Amino acid sequence: IDIRKLGYYWYKIEFALRDHSIKKKMLDFFRMHPNINYAYESVGGADLEVELEVESYERFREVLDQIKNRFGKGIENYQHLLLYKEHKISFFPYLGTE
Repeated sequence: IDIRKLGYYWYKIEFALRDHSIKKKMLDFFRMHPNINYAYESVGGADLEVELEVESYERFREVLDQIKNRFGKGIENYQHLLLYKEHKISFFPYLGTE
């Protein structure tokens, strides 16, 4: 689905944590947030990654501010990315005979 045609933007935020004891609380918050589609722990680089879909950059900033206001003391730093395309990968291509 091309979410841009629906008027949405797809963002990803990568968090490096200062205090790892907040990880579960953050994941619980992410799980309940209506704009967040994916939230997961990662190995190497960021400690947590979040993907969300929002109507505008302003709405993205509102969600990010909610996260920073709630968990800011435990966050070391973060970076965000605007994702514009997802490529389809076929791990099992059709190998039919003709």
